[in-house]
Amino acid sequence: MKKILIATAAMLCVAAAAFAQVPTPGMGAINLSWVDCGLAGTDNEAFACNTNAGTHKIFGSFAPGEVLPEFTSTFSWVDLTSLTPTLPDYWKHGFDPNTSAPNCRVTGTTRHMLVAFNDPGSCSDPYSGSGSGDYRYDVAFGGPNKARILVSGSTPVVGPMPGSADPTEEQTAFRLGISNAKTILAGTTQPCAGCDVPMCIVLRFIRTEQTSGQNYDPTQENVKDRNFITWQSNPVGFCPQTTPVRNSTWGKVKQLYR
Repeated sequence: MKKILIATAAMLCVAAAAFAQVPTPGMGAINLSWVDCGLAGTDNEAFACNTNAGTHKIFGSFAPGEVLPEFTSTFSWVDLTSLTPTLPDYWKHGFDPNTSAPNCRVTGTTRHMLVAFNDPGSCSDPYSGSGSGDYRYDVAFGGPNKARILVSGSTPVVGPMPGSADPTEEQTAFRLGISNAKTILAGTTQPCAGCDVPMCIVLRFIRTEQTSGQNYDPTQENVKDRNFITWQSNPVGFCPQTTPVRNSTWGKVKQLYR
């Protein structure tokens, strides 16, 4: 298991290859929240770092702004930045990209991040209850105190996105669950340091994809309510000002999967 937390490599590879093209701006907008989607959720997660049980839910959602007649999938980009010079061990999931050695928050096949596509929270489910997909977690992507998550989701039910007759209806693209595993000492299992370090988590964009016949896969990157959330930060003001991923970056994404 030398690749970093990736089970559906083909899906992510195809989605990434599509980003070699100039993105088509969408008419919609995106949200990122803890606990629930959109404004039903919260902007900061304060955790006492006192248990190995439980999971913290992150919801990425979007309002399409237009009807998508043959919706098939989404592809999302999330960046993480710590308020420290290097990423804490607590946020080093998966395997080291240089040595393939396991990082602190993975042991064998144990994953410390989970993904779900059939838990839309208070928003609609664009996958019609049959969503599937995967994610990739890259430690130190963009800098020593950063990480990146790519998330893909798809549905076998090709057709109009449920609720897209009302393009303002908010849809949940993904739900990420961050486990509390290895937060505190458990027997001889050592915890991973850095649970208390403030983190900034930014949703860069959500690309909504359709069948090839539509030749239209709009990318949602306008902000509906908020595109960033924080961990252990109150107030949330430390989060850096973010900018969309533009053309020069998009063309580089597919190279990461070769």
